[in-house]
Parts: sequence; C-alpha cells; structure tokens
Amino acid sequence: MQREFVAGLAVFLGIALLPKAFAADVFPYSNRTRAYSGFGTTVRGDNETIGMAGATVAIPNSISSIETNPAGLTMTMGSVTAQINSNEMEDRTITGSEQKKIRSNQWGITITPGEWGYALAYYTPTYEGGEYVSPINGRRAEYEISLKQVRLSVSRSLFKKRLSVGASVEVNHAVRNWGDEEYGATDLSYRLGAIY
Repeated sequence: MQREFVAGLAVFLGIALLPKAFAADVFPYSNRTRAYSGFGTTVRGDNETIGMAGATVAIPNSISSIETNPAGLTMTMGSVTAQINSNEMEDRTITGSEQKKIRSNQWGITITPGEWGYALAYYTPTYEGGEYVSPINGRRAEYEISLKQVRLSVSRSLFKKRLSVGASVEVNHAVRNWGDEEYGATDLSYRLGAIY
C-alpha cells in the first residue's frame, strides 16, 4: 500500500511538473512602457568599474572604463592589456522570469607603445531575449532586444604624461527581434576625452 502511494505520488508530481519544465515564459508585456535599458542604475563593467560605482571618468584604468574617457589609455593603462567580462541582472518586469537575465558582455585589448595608446573593444551593453510565448497570439518564438558596439580608441600623452587626450569611434547596432519580425539600426558615434 505504501509503495503504491509513493509511486502514484511520483507519477502525479512528474505529470504536474513536466509541462512547467518545458514551457516557455509568457512575454511579460505586449506594449513596452519602460525605456530601453530602463532596468535601473546598475553599474556594468569589470570589478574596478563596479567597485568605483562607475566613477571612472577621471581615472579610467581598464577597458570597461575607457568607454567613458578614452584618454585613460596612455595615462593609466599598462603596455598591453586584455579583458573579458560579463554581467547579469534580473528584472522580472522586463524578462518575466528569474531564469532569463539581462546580460552585458565585453572583451577588448589595448596596446600602449610609448606616448600612444590603442584599444579595440566589443561591447554588448544590454541583451534581453529568449524563447517566449506571445501574450497577443499565443505563439512561441524567439525574442531579442539588444545593443552591440565595436569601439576603436586612440590616445596620446603630452608634456611627460601630464596631459592625455583621446578619441573613440563606435559602430553601434541595435536589434529588435519579435519572432518573425526583425528590426535593426546601425549608427556611428564618437567620444572625446582628456586627463590632466
């Protein structure tokens, strides 16, 4: 009797939990009301950038932080630097589930021969996506909202490293994929910086 009860309970739980394990989350909104990247003021980047709460304009000493001030290449970076970092954040009002995270990834390399500094970086400031069920038509599809950047930075130090000036050029690509419909946009931007 006891074995039959345990076997019956196991079958019941297996049947009850099986659809949950394979079901896609319902997309949390049909019309987006929050701004893009409106998930909060979470600081993204490497350990130093996060540890300084993003205050890296005056002391940009990593590939993550030279995004804000490219002049840091020749003032605070080593001769050759490489970096890979990844962050995950949770906001269920945007992703609808603790299983799906808002991700940010970055890799890059810098070289600073003498008075010059060069950096190449790839950055995904934010990525939201996954397999969801549409709240409008009930169809299952892959959804993605993301921004991707490729950044080239150059810096030059002057007056025995008392002054540094730098510039970055970024190619930005935004993706909005709603199942069968895919939208994208690409643009070019730049950033100038100086440290004294």
